[in-house]
Amino acid sequence: MQQEGFRLDYSTPVLGKPWSIPMEFPVYQYLVVNWAGLTGEGIAQAARSVSVFCFLIGLMGCYQLLRIAKFSPGGSCLALVLVVFSPVYLFFSRTVMIESLAWASSAWFLWGVLRFRQTGAGRFLPLLILFGGVAVLVKPTTWAAFCLPWAVLFMADLFQGRWREAPVRKRLLAEALGIGAPLLLLGFAWVAKADVIKAQNPIAHFLLSAELRGFNFGTWQMRMNGDEWRTLLGRWHDTVMPWPAILAGLVLALWIPASRRIALISLVAFLGIQLVFFNLYLLHDYYFFANGAFLTLAAGAGVAAWWDRVRSWWPGRVLVVGVLGGMAFGQFSRYEDTLYPVQTAYATGDYGLTQAIRLVTRQDEVVVTHSTDWNSSLAYFTERRMLMIPDAQMFYHPEKVRESIALLAGESVPLVLMIGEAREQSDWIAERIDQLGLWPQPVYEWDDQVTAYARADRYAEMRRILEVDPPRGITMDQSTDLLPVESRVQIADTELGAQIAPLGFEPDYGVLPYGISINSTQYGKGLLTHATSELYFKIPLGARRVVVEYSISPASYTERDFDGMSFHMEVVGPDGEVLPLKLDWVSPHSEPNVRRQSLDVASAPMGAVFLFRALPGPLQNNAYDQGWLHRVQFLGTDQMTDAK
Repeated sequence: MQQEGFRLDYSTPVLGKPWSIPMEFPVYQYLVVNWAGLTGEGIAQAARSVSVFCFLIGLMGCYQLLRIAKFSPGGSCLALVLVVFSPVYLFFSRTVMIESLAWASSAWFLWGVLRFRQTGAGRFLPLLILFGGVAVLVKPTTWAAFCLPWAVLFMADLFQGRWREAPVRKRLLAEALGIGAPLLLLGFAWVAKADVIKAQNPIAHFLLSAELRGFNFGTWQMRMNGDEWRTLLGRWHDTVMPWPAILAGLVLALWIPASRRIALISLVAFLGIQLVFFNLYLLHDYYFFANGAFLTLAAGAGVAAWWDRVRSWWPGRVLVVGVLGGMAFGQFSRYEDTLYPVQTAYATGDYGLTQAIRLVTRQDEVVVTHSTDWNSSLAYFTERRMLMIPDAQMFYHPEKVRESIALLAGESVPLVLMIGEAREQSDWIAERIDQLGLWPQPVYEWDDQVTAYARADRYAEMRRILEVDPPRGITMDQSTDLLPVESRVQIADTELGAQIAPLGFEPDYGVLPYGISINSTQYGKGLLTHATSELYFKIPLGARRVVVEYSISPASYTERDFDGMSFHMEVVGPDGEVLPLKLDWVSPHSEPNVRRQSLDVASAPMGAVFLFRALPGPLQNNAYDQGWLHRVQFLGTDQMTDAK
């Protein structure tokens, strides 16, 4: 957005083309970009600043809610201490997330609704509609949490019969039709608009609102599961307030009549929103940013009521402050044990993997990844557009993934990352090699978590760059290096050479892991060049081209563990420098046949040799890598016409 300006279909360059999968309405992003432009701060720092400001604005909204509940200014401020010291607010109010904005706008929306209910004054309507509109567009699940206290009061008016009074009935209609209905329509309109945009991306179908229902709400069985509730109760303890503080605060709040009503309504809001979005609260601790204030304010209301009840400092108010201090200390201790280590961890994004990606790719290029999930931080820290393919999409919707790959036809895609379990999925790797023209052996690995594959025309360049000063955790793949000299055996002018000679060619030396094996195949006789094999041939004087024919046993293609083979044809100079002539990747998905190459060796330096290598596929699983070499023939000028 900083580069392209404000758009409803704002760029989200993580799931490939088209580069837009909008979730929330981009109010927070727009504020961040403008704050960065105003102050000169970087995006991350500007985003943190906006989050903090929004939290403070929301805190003022909570103060006003307490004042509506008739607590004194001093008592209201004391109640807010439990909000400020709650781990979820200490941590997430300073993150690059939309939570603070959604929370602040929701708090002021609720204040506006309550003031409208108190006074019936229409002047509150524009303000609460503004705050409610921002809240429902930015994060409707947070707005919904703040609608629950309103819903409790609204239903109380209905069930207690107050709706029979004309002024109350008029107000209730205004609340339902003038506030609730328009905001709901606004929220659903944005969801529909976002769905239309997301639907244009083949791989983003799992983010459509219809697909997310189960993820958002969970199942009834989950709500009846004791283990799930133990997880939730643990989140209350670690994320909002430790259990001793919760129990002490609620006992106090329910004991004092002045705080009983607000405590009960707050508890309904705190628990009710979890019952609605059960799975979200089960999976994500940051969702308690939306409703954690209700639990802390329920407990804090007891402290505020106690403060207002006693008038003398000793021992009354000193005791109040002491109890409050103990509760806040318990909260801060949980924060120190759980979220503070995360908050202070080294996390600039400048680590080995991101450094390597930035070193070997350009900012206008696209990186493809396979991983258990999609995580936008990798794209953000590398400043690269990415097609991040979740593993589940490969298992359930491989055709959608192929569509996304096809859409990258006009882009430069020099790098593919296989992350986690995807590193072992030979079919996926082979498919990407075929589609994107990758070198079949990895270019590097990172920290035993990521295997990187380079496009064939960039493989050598990437290796050269990374070998100079490899970033931390980066190890270079050695599978394409030549085998040690001591492993090579003399073949020409030996009994081994005599066995091969009837085929019409005779290597000078080489490495054949299973010795000399000549068989009749359906493509004719051939020498077994099982991976990993190397055969070195002297280049005759006057040779202009070399014709090579080879194949893979058709039976190999039927084996589940066959992950393809690659055949390298190279010239090795007298100084040991390797000059590639042809890399031929044979995919496990290709049709079995004889492969024929006619390669130019006229420019080979004096004393150079021709090298034919058979290498295993990307996973180095060579159990079924049965290659056969049928022909190696050097042609001079006078033979080239016949060779054609």
